[in-house]
Amino acid sequence: MNADLSRMFEEIIRGVGEDPSRDGLVDTPERAARAFQFLTRGYHQTLEEVVNNAIFESDNEEMILVKDIEVYSLCEHHLLPFIGKCHVAYIPTGKVIGLSKIARIVDMYARRLQIQENLTKQIADTLMVMISRRIVILRNEKSWRFGPFSHRRSRIILSPTGS
Repeated sequence: MNADLSRMFEEIIRGVGEDPSRDGLVDTPERAARAFQFLTRGYHQTLEEVVNNAIFESDNEEMILVKDIEVYSLCEHHLLPFIGKCHVAYIPTGKVIGLSKIARIVDMYARRLQIQENLTKQIADTLMVMISRRIVILRNEKSWRFGPFSHRRSRIILSPTGS
């Protein structure tokens, strides 16, 4: 575990007026550091690792759709979570990708500090290059639990164009 990150979380606890040596908070900096490393693990993953050679030749020309991929990410402006679902569809052009790999690609990009607009574009661009130059349709539906949309029942829906 990153000791520097743990010390930083200890300083945050102090900064909000708490005593990090208080019972109940003693191990919190280490737990928070591990949680933050998990939430940002996408920085330590590569497409090669995530896809693991699961791209296959195929003469299929029908649309392939993976729906309701759960997305958990952190807003790069506030370090607060946004959650939602992502739906990915593509028309193969000689290659298909293992269906579970699509969800893993979504997760790899989501597990980085993000803005939703970039997350959508990164996923679409990756799939365009890897498997389908004809069409990739991506729909991201996200909800905020904090920040400007926290008091409203709002959903943000993003779909890339011109990818």
